[in-house]
Amino acid sequence: MKNDNKVVLRFSKAQRIVHWIFAISFLTLAFTGMLFMFSRLGILSNISVLTYGGASRWIHRIAAFTLAVAPIIYFFTDRRGFKELVTDSFHYDKDDIEWLKPKNMVKNYMIGRAINMPPQERINAGEKFHHAVIIMLYFFLGTTGLWNFYCSRST
Repeated sequence: MKNDNKVVLRFSKAQRIVHWIFAISFLTLAFTGMLFMFSRLGILSNISVLTYGGASRWIHRIAAFTLAVAPIIYFFTDRRGFKELVTDSFHYDKDDIEWLKPKNMVKNYMIGRAINMPPQERINAGEKFHHAVIIMLYFFLGTTGLWNFYCSRST
């Protein structure tokens, strides 16, 4: 019997590569940032290699640079996809609002019963909200990171 399943390309190769660059950089920043925070509070201070003055400081800076350039790489490798993602992330129609209501999102979608859900485009309302939060956090955390880098006496 012939298998007629067709693969639908949802994200381009450039989008997938930039996604993983962004994700790995973010997780590295989160981990090293927590090390800094805990070392300043006196926790983990006996592991000097991992704390603020050790190698994690350079790892954090390299990951910060990588995270900062990931959207720029995305913009230059797939301008149409970049514009579409940013536009979609901040545009919500009535179906998106309906999708985000707890009766749909929590009672149906999150527990795997995606029945009677409002129609969605390429990315659903939850993904749009997630992307919007990530975009805003990119600028907020980038600004605070640059502030700490240039204005903090402990760097």
